[in-house]
Amino acid sequence: MPTLLIVPEKLGVATNAIVCPEGSPPGGCIENVPSDVDTYVLVDVVSLSQLPPLKGRVFKTGHRAAGDEIPGDPER
Repeated sequence: MPTLLIVPEKLGVATNAIVCPEGSPPGGCIENVPSDVDTYVLVDVVSLSQLPPLKGRVFKTGHRAAGDEIPGDPER
């Protein structure tokens, strides 16, 4: 399981979206922001103005904070 997918599981949410800007390496990320989720985990999103309005809980992080086991991380 990609490291970032563990975050929503640990938060106890069943429906979630992990949103990353184009080009971010973490596994499990999507670019399009769905509107029907309970919790969003935003990775490497500088400002919420980059996204449409979000209705669920929002957690912001950088992909480096998730750990070193991220596929495609050039600094591994």
